[in-house]
Amino acid sequence: MDIIIVGCGKVGFTLVEQLSNEDHNIIVIDEKPEKVQYITDRLDVMGIVGNGINHKTLLEAGIATADLLIAVTGDDEKNLLCCVIAKKTGHCQTIARVRNPIYNSEIAFLKKEFGLAMIINPELTAANEISRVFQFPSAIRVDSFAKGHVELLHFKVSENSPLIHLKLFNLHQTLHSNVLVCTVIRGSEVIIPNGDFEFRAGDTVAIASERRNAIDFFRKIGIVKNRVSNAILAGGGKVSFYLAKILIQSGIRVTIIEINPSRCDVLSELLPEATIICGDATDQDLLSEEGLEQAQGFAALTGLDEENILLSLYANDVSNAKTVTKINRSSFNSVINEMNLGSIIYPRVITADYILKYVRSTVNSINSNVETLYKLAGGKAEALEFIIKENSAVAGIPLQDLNFRKNTLICCIYRNGKVILPFQAAQRMIHSNSVTSLGVYIRDTDRTDETIDDMEGVLNAAFNYKDDAYRIINLESLLDTMDTMLGMMTTMLAGIASIALLVGGIGIMNMMLVSVSERTTEIGLRKALGARPKTIQMQFLLEAVMLSLLGGIIGILLGNLLSLLFAAWLQVDFELSTGAILLAFLFSATVGIIFGWAPARKASRLNPIDALRSM
Repeated sequence: MDIIIVGCGKVGFTLVEQLSNEDHNIIVIDEKPEKVQYITDRLDVMGIVGNGINHKTLLEAGIATADLLIAVTGDDEKNLLCCVIAKKTGHCQTIARVRNPIYNSEIAFLKKEFGLAMIINPELTAANEISRVFQFPSAIRVDSFAKGHVELLHFKVSENSPLIHLKLFNLHQTLHSNVLVCTVIRGSEVIIPNGDFEFRAGDTVAIASERRNAIDFFRKIGIVKNRVSNAILAGGGKVSFYLAKILIQSGIRVTIIEINPSRCDVLSELLPEATIICGDATDQDLLSEEGLEQAQGFAALTGLDEENILLSLYANDVSNAKTVTKINRSSFNSVINEMNLGSIIYPRVITADYILKYVRSTVNSINSNVETLYKLAGGKAEALEFIIKENSAVAGIPLQDLNFRKNTLICCIYRNGKVILPFQAAQRMIHSNSVTSLGVYIRDTDRTDETIDDMEGVLNAAFNYKDDAYRIINLESLLDTMDTMLGMMTTMLAGIASIALLVGGIGIMNMMLVSVSERTTEIGLRKALGARPKTIQMQFLLEAVMLSLLGGIIGILLGNLLSLLFAAWLQVDFELSTGAILLAFLFSATVGIIFGWAPARKASRLNPIDALRSM
């Protein structure tokens, strides 16, 4: 592609650096000669000193035949105007960097009216990345694929992790987790592991999985952290503003510490739901006063990398919060990545990755469509999501028949709402060419018996009609058996519950009869003073109901507590059933009414004279 990049700042340089390695013809434009000289000396690109909104400058750069123009100067209006002029002069696609929050609500309008292919907001993009980390704090980085159905989760192996010295082919049978290990970063080396790979402390591992399977995996290796409920943001810049809005919408309490008083006033107006503190985020006393020790999330988002590093190190030292560190410069990323900074966010790299994703999707639109692209380990590895079209050269060919480049791994396939772990990937994961089980899914359940007969024919031929060579388990019949067993257990539990209710009801009735006998004098006095029999009856009936409800409340609390303990022991999710609780209250009240009626009726029918004689 012929690409023109206007603006040679941090984002522009990162874009040129990545795109120049992919055989694109790139021309850069900037008003400052030293920036153009700097970038052309280091990279194989052409440079023009000039204003990107100047028509002659764009013509000199070849806008008439260019395929794409990317405007990433520090001025939003200049970027938009540059794209408009490019669109009018040539027939290229245009991308503009727009950072001002004023334009954020008008992105759709601007794209449509100006004919833009993409509007990228680095601060908003970084905020979205951070919010995903806070939503899944067990990982240090979360990359989403298949519209959120599949996630690439990065985590660091700790010193006491059960993964240490565990070989990859033993991972599944040891932890029984349905995840695929994709990459391992060890120092400066990026490894796509095979079955013999052995985990070490300090490894940064990336796994592909559905969210529920990832949660199960992290629980088993002991690094489970729940979604944060509160977060402290150090610095009140644009990233903090966007992040606070996202977190507040998710129900997370947000505190922002900003040293600039005028900026605090602006944030207070824009974010009334957030707590805005005017002060120095590097003040340890202030951090302690705002509850850093108890915070579940902390993001160092000031304008200085040094401050952000120190703040994250301090937060990790005094709290168990999930920490995120914003780094603007990536010159020493190899050193920074080794530090205990939690999740590290590079806004300019994220911005460049998003633009690069669009470029790649455009280039590959003939045979396949690159939907998502993530750079891993400083660009040493890439994670791609692409759509296979009907006319693609690989469509309809089994994975085992495809010739992949070295160090290429198909992590998963998303098809018809299901996540599929490819067989080839599974072989690599377990380091085995043998198959011990095979799952078959049937669309038409009416043809289940026919399908089983066909499978038996194939398997008999494969195993030379040997006895006990295989076993076919029909999940439908298995479910029927389980339903029968659950029905029997339900009946048995209902019988036990009925007996318990009967015994409890009899106990309540006996207690109320004793109470009536002991309170005959009270009943006689009340009747002598004019109390009606219905009033006396209602009094004792209410006492019986309250007694049964008290027992019901205690039973509900104990039942839920035991259920919670069993759920934690079995490592399953615990869900509180409101309907079951209401039903239990109803049963308790019913038992009180039924078994309290006889004592209440006896009390109401006492003769007041006989009752008074007992005084």
